[in-house]
Amino acid sequence: MGIFRDIAHEQGKCVIIVTHSDKVAAHCDFVHYLEKGRLKSADSH
Repeated sequence: MGIFRDIAHEQGKCVIIVTHSDKVAAHCDFVHYLEKGRLKSADSH
């Protein structure tokens, strides 16, 4: 996860990760999730 975050922050890139893991999501700057078929946003920090 650190490598992905470093690339995104240092090079101004977007890295999209799809996961069911709360541990992985906790490392992300932004978290979006599906609820009843609709895309929702959540604060990751």
